[in-house]
Amino acid sequence: MFDTIIPNVPYSFCFQFVNKEFFIYVNEDGDEYLVKEMKCFIASANIQRFGDHFQIVTIAKREELFKPENNFFVDDILTIEIRGILCLETPNLNLLNNLWKKDDKDFTFVVGKKTVKAHKFIIRQCSAVFAAAIDSNSNEVKIENFEYNTVEPAVALCYDMDHYYSNMTGFEIIKFASTFDMPLIKN
Repeated sequence: MFDTIIPNVPYSFCFQFVNKEFFIYVNEDGDEYLVKEMKCFIASANIQRFGDHFQIVTIAKREELFKPENNFFVDDILTIEIRGILCLETPNLNLLNNLWKKDDKDFTFVVGKKTVKAHKFIIRQCSAVFAAAIDSNSNEVKIENFEYNTVEPAVALCYDMDHYYSNMTGFEIIKFASTFDMPLIKN
């Protein structure tokens, strides 16, 4: 039976005999955490062991484990208490990135036959020109002198999104930011 105070963290323990030694290690079932420390206790045998940097804990030699006088087994049951520290990777809590992925955007940039959607309350913070369009109750703006592959990453930058683009596109994004008064993007 495994008890943990961390819900939904997949892990398991592996018990093995190798080179006549009985050892335990943590099988990390996910990449989102790392075992930082591990201790094993067998109260009946008065045993306390600590994990190494690979989180492997050697409990005893095989012949020691099964000797009744060593008290590893009580009523044919081996009880091992394992305590440890797991380091979890924190989830992405970047609000702007999460908003970029949502489908509830209420402002549209029309670039030729393509569109880029955005939230008014985000765009108005990035551009005085777009804020003026929003204040005039507009829900879209047509972009005539820039390509889609310039407009889309420029709008994504308002959401603090990382974009990979060529130097030429980078220059076009700076030109777009200058044209539409977007100091956060320009800088």
